[in-house]
Parts: sequence; C-alpha cells; structure tokens
Amino acid sequence: MEVFGAKANVYLSFNGGIQDLAKTICKGLILPPFSFDTDEEPPHNLSGTCESLGFEIWLEESKEDSRFSYRLKVETELSIEESFNDHMHDLSAWFARYISQICGVKSGIFDMEDESFVIFINGEIQK
Repeated sequence: MEVFGAKANVYLSFNGGIQDLAKTICKGLILPPFSFDTDEEPPHNLSGTCESLGFEIWLEESKEDSRFSYRLKVETELSIEESFNDHMHDLSAWFARYISQICGVKSGIFDMEDESFVIFINGEIQK
C-alpha cells in the first residue's frame, strides 16, 4: 500500500497587512490563529504559521509576482517520506479557488505547464 500526503502553494492579493490577512483566512477557513515571528535572516520579514487537521500552514510575504503580495503554503504533517518520494497530491488549484470564494481574497497559482499564473476571483478563473 502506498501512502500519499498533500500540499498547496497559493498566492494571495490583499490590501492589508499580513496579520489582517491571517484573520481573514482564519475566519473563512475556520482555522486557529496564526503565530507570527520574523525571519532569522535579513530583511527579517514577518511570517505566520498554524496547524489544523494534520496540516501545517505558512503565510508569508511574496515578491514573486507583483499581483500577489502574499503566499500561503500548506503541507501535511509527518510526510517527509512522501515528499521525498514525490507522493504528494497538489491541491493548489482547488485551494486557490476555495480561498477566493470562501474568504473573498483574490488568489492564484503558478501553472508550471503554461509557465503563467492562474488567477481566481470569487471562485472563478479570470482570463
């Protein structure tokens, strides 16, 4: 029997600070509050983490694309072996759509195949 974990990498556009975004996400996704800390390395950006239902969730600033100021990463806990063996289901597209619809936050994913961003607003793909 093979065991698989899950992961998601979602970019978020939000006009407030990271702590306000965390509150919005926690309310919409019914998550516990994020814990915040600064990076050890300069420029010492603020990032947040929380855990829920066997998933670890990271919220951090992102400068990868000017349309998105934050990135939310999600990964199943205790899945180092699955990650190493490429046994991780990628839930990014579903999770981005869900966040955009439930939390009302513009979200996106990077489509490796097309090498472009797919953007979701209110649960709908924007073209």
